[in-house]
Amino acid sequence: MERIHRKLPVCGTVLLLVLVVDAFSRGQPSAPAPTYEVYVIITDAQGAAIATAKVVFERGSITIPTQTGADGTVHLRLPSGHYVVMIECRGFKTTKVVDFSVQPDGTPAVLRVVLHPGREAASPL
Repeated sequence: MERIHRKLPVCGTVLLLVLVVDAFSRGQPSAPAPTYEVYVIITDAQGAAIATAKVVFERGSITIPTQTGADGTVHLRLPSGHYVVMIECRGFKTTKVVDFSVQPDGTPAVLRVVLHPGREAASPL
């Protein structure tokens, strides 16, 4: 009997160690992807700021909707990559930017878009 009592604490210690290691490996969330500054400037043909324009960034299954402020700008942070950007505003034609690139070099990405008068296209934005 004495011999069994000596082995039980060792087995218990090994089991506890395995459970702790397993809990730490499962419980550690992956680090979020780094993000980079993005500036969007929306104006009309005369250079006047366009407020409340919908600006939607799409990359794969990710959709990030936002809206311009009173000064016609948006400032946000996005992971690096290539995005399709849709811009629409009442009274203006919808504009689509097919390959807007956010680079991981730390340089802010700037998108300047001039909207032209017309009917906006029907879209799911």
